[in-house]
Amino acid sequence: MLKKYDWSITTKLIIVACGVVSVLLLTGGLLLLNYQADTIEIYHQEYQEKITHTLETRARDEQKALVANLRFNISIFSGSVAGYLFNYNEDDMRKALETFIAYPEVLAVKVIDEFGKDFAAAWKQEEILTGSTLPDNPAWKQARMIEAEVGHMEQTVGNIKVYYTDSVLAAKIRQRRTEALSDIRAFYKRSRHNLQSVVFNQIIGVVILLIILMLALWVSLRILMQKPLSLINQELKMLAKGKLTAKQINYKGHDEIAELTSSAQSLKNAMKRTITQANAIAAGNYSGEVQLLSEHDELGLALAHMTMTLRDMTAADKRREWFNNGLAKLDETTRGIQNINDLAGNIINFLAKYLEAQAGVFYIIKTENGQHCLWREAGYALPADMPEQFALGEGLAGEVALSKTPIMVEEIPDGYMTIQSSIINTKPCSLVLLPLFHEDKLQGVLEIATLQSLSERSLKFIEQAAPVIGIAIYTILAVKA
Repeated sequence: MLKKYDWSITTKLIIVACGVVSVLLLTGGLLLLNYQADTIEIYHQEYQEKITHTLETRARDEQKALVANLRFNISIFSGSVAGYLFNYNEDDMRKALETFIAYPEVLAVKVIDEFGKDFAAAWKQEEILTGSTLPDNPAWKQARMIEAEVGHMEQTVGNIKVYYTDSVLAAKIRQRRTEALSDIRAFYKRSRHNLQSVVFNQIIGVVILLIILMLALWVSLRILMQKPLSLINQELKMLAKGKLTAKQINYKGHDEIAELTSSAQSLKNAMKRTITQANAIAAGNYSGEVQLLSEHDELGLALAHMTMTLRDMTAADKRREWFNNGLAKLDETTRGIQNINDLAGNIINFLAKYLEAQAGVFYIIKTENGQHCLWREAGYALPADMPEQFALGEGLAGEVALSKTPIMVEEIPDGYMTIQSSIINTKPCSLVLLPLFHEDKLQGVLEIATLQSLSERSLKFIEQAAPVIGIAIYTILAVKA
């Protein structure tokens, strides 16, 4: 019986199976999570590098566009500058420069006449200022510069120098980069959040899957294992208590449980046969054969040995009882008889019936004309032509009387004796001739004929009965004398 803290084999198998599945799913989930995290990280880095490359390319393109735009504006503006230089109109030149320097990228503009002297200039400080030349400012030396010739009437009248900066463009690019990186970080956060959601959903899915798996395993194992094992367990418990039920243990399959079921049913059937045999033995029936489960069936071998021993003992008791009853009845047959003829008749009739013989002769030793001979005193189912006397040494009876030794003949000579009835007339199958003594003195000869061979039991009975018969003959003859 299971204790409170013991688990059934089904529960153990479910726990082991769920544990294995949990480890596999957890390992797979961790690997998938790590793979997804690495994928997001790689995608984040690649996307960031791509955005950076795109922004750098765009910055270079915009710088080129800025320079191209400035050159284009300078080429247009140089027409006005050429007129002002040619007419030497410094005031209008300064006004034009104030307009041109309004571009946010332009820091300062300087116009030089054909003689290389500064003609007019405009620059940005806190406000737009103009003058004949640019003041000394280190910022302009660090700024980028575009120089273009100014021509009028296909004649160079001077040149123009434009100092500009790409800081505004760089600020825009930095802002774009910041916005792009912010978008990337936001995407990365969303991806991580989505990944966490996926992991959470996977955990929920694993839990649900485990629950379904546990239920499926529980139902399957209960049907496939627990139910037949419970039946086998119940039957074995009943067998352990010594109680047998008529219920058969049925299980369809070709697996180990089927073998276990077959073994349990075989054990149950063997115990039934053993109990049946034991009951038969208790009732005195020892004829049944014990069916051994195998050559190693110790219980069956012990029961078979006990049955054989009891069978032999019973047979010996029956033989002893048969002997004792026969001798007692023989004694009753001879008791109180005073006539030798009656004695011989009673004895031969009793022996023929008790030994199930078909014929018999009782001979007495008599003296005729001074010679001993065998005289037929009584017979049982004898043919009419059976001789009444034999000389010693004549025939089988005379030979027994002469040799004083018993004779048993299985092959009867033709014409010696026949057993006759209304339906048969045949010679016997077996003859037994036994001398009858009293204190080593021959009293007569007993001859028994049967249609079948006499059993060893019958032969021994005749041998034990011979001395009793010899004494009875002697007693009657002695009284008569």
